[in-house]
Amino acid sequence: FLILEKGRATWDNDLTFQETVALLAAKPQLKIKDYFYKRMKDMRKRKWTKVKERILKQYQESCPGKLLYDFTQYPANGRALCETRDKCLPTLRTQSSAMWSTEKKRFLHGEEMLAAHCFPVTEEFAKAAGTPVLRVDGLANTHLCKMAGNSMHVAAVGGGVARAA
Repeated sequence: FLILEKGRATWDNDLTFQETVALLAAKPQLKIKDYFYKRMKDMRKRKWTKVKERILKQYQESCPGKLLYDFTQYPANGRALCETRDKCLPTLRTQSSAMWSTEKKRFLHGEEMLAAHCFPVTEEFAKAAGTPVLRVDGLANTHLCKMAGNSMHVAAVGGGVARAA
């Protein structure tokens, strides 16, 4: 079972069912800024358009002070989607390919979305899980975003497996 403590991932096989449930019910420890780990030189910069500028202004007016805006949802239609009350990522969906960080001034990358679900896409997560790194090289960012949006958090899957066992 993958556990995050103070931003570090560790693997623990000796949890009881009650401990597993308590961990799943606990508030996440990672915050929005923690998910944005890639460097700009690692990514292709997205073209900024007038539509994106309009969506950003709508979010700034309807959700002032938020750290994250989902550009696939339109605030003008009453469907603004920002971070949760405890400043964590909202639910990732297959359309969640445009999560904008107001702090970083960029979109969340698909690899970062997979890392948010605790997939071992980084050396640190892979080492903690005792698995090889999940190589996502060569996959388009849109495909990575869809994969992340179509998947479940590793802890949720682990909880389901523990419940079934």
